[in-house]
Amino acid sequence: MAFDFTNIKAKGKLNGGLSSFSSLPAEDDTIKITPIPIDMIDPYTESLHPFKSYTVDKIDELAESIKVNGLLQPIIVSRKSDGRYMIIAGHNRFRACQKNNMDTIDAVVRNELTATQRKLMMVDTNLEQRHKLTAKERALAYKIKQDCLKELGATNPTAVIAKENGESRKSVQRYIAISRLTPELLDMVDTDRIKLSVGVTVSAVDTETQNSLSEYLISEGEKATVDEKQAKEIQLEATIVKLNTSTFEKYGLKGKTASEISDILEKALQNYFENEQEIE
Repeated sequence: MAFDFTNIKAKGKLNGGLSSFSSLPAEDDTIKITPIPIDMIDPYTESLHPFKSYTVDKIDELAESIKVNGLLQPIIVSRKSDGRYMIIAGHNRFRACQKNNMDTIDAVVRNELTATQRKLMMVDTNLEQRHKLTAKERALAYKIKQDCLKELGATNPTAVIAKENGESRKSVQRYIAISRLTPELLDMVDTDRIKLSVGVTVSAVDTETQNSLSEYLISEGEKATVDEKQAKEIQLEATIVKLNTSTFEKYGLKGKTASEISDILEKALQNYFENEQEIE
């Protein structure tokens, strides 16, 4: 869960919190909201920010709401070494306030958080507040969250993500899998040119093979795609190409014909997908 500031007006208690892996107590038990000059605030830059900015129309709508109702939720920032502030959560609210030509914006300053905790808070607050995420946004966010939780000592980060985001573990694993796709292929999953299940299969092959696939699809035009059967064939072929002598010996493939090896690997892949092994 991310922080919930919905009912905070000027000063109040913390209503919600991040997981125990990421949250630290504030300097006291009261959340202080401070007006900060807008020209002293910079975007989050410590790592990839996987979430898309609102469209111009949506920012206009948010700006109008702030004019009428005020800023109902303060942004979250941390102070940088140069004295300026970096946004942890609230980029779209910040843009809307800029559009309204406001001099200051209400903010909660969280200087006690580590870089990993700031990154996790950035992801968690967006996962909590955004109800319509694309496959790409969710994939990259879950991957960042998985890495952060591992750094913070979680022994089963996939289960934590699933519980905190109302997903099954299998669904979380599939999204994390497609985060390993090349940018071009991940964009194709994001626009539904490639189905999510196909993206999961293709994510298991090497970058070179993924690049070849994306180049082919681009060259064939916008309607070109790949189905699940073709994806498994690509994965099978990539696996065979990458096998070396020691691997052949390890799996008892030495001396087998290409056809026999293909049959063995195809059955192994089929077993893999049927058993739905975890992707970590």
